[in-house]
Amino acid sequence: MPGYFAKLNVSDIQVYLSDKCMSFHPPYTTEEQSICLEGIKDNINREFGIWDKEATKRYFTAGYKHEYPEAKDTDIEQQFNKNWQDLLEGNKDFLQALQDKSLAIGSGTVMYLVSGRK
Repeated sequence: MPGYFAKLNVSDIQVYLSDKCMSFHPPYTTEEQSICLEGIKDNINREFGIWDKEATKRYFTAGYKHEYPEAKDTDIEQQFNKNWQDLLEGNKDFLQALQDKSLAIGSGTVMYLVSGRK
């Protein structure tokens, strides 16, 4: 992003790394937790992992073929389907923990703020 800013002749370019961690614990009453909960529920209901199923399958297949070049397509398909079902089952457990108000996690993401003056 800073490179794009420089190409646009933006001055005073600054980049900051966020040190914010998210605390997610019952009773899930903060606005941030409520928004996160809705996103989690939506992803689970759409059977969405990091990516949708088709994109996940493409990445999985490419990685599997790279790691095991002799693997048969049927073996790859079978392994993907098992992993996808495991993901869906894990999502159900996750959702149940949310509904039971027993889920407590801390997490963080690498986020940057890039600023400048035009």
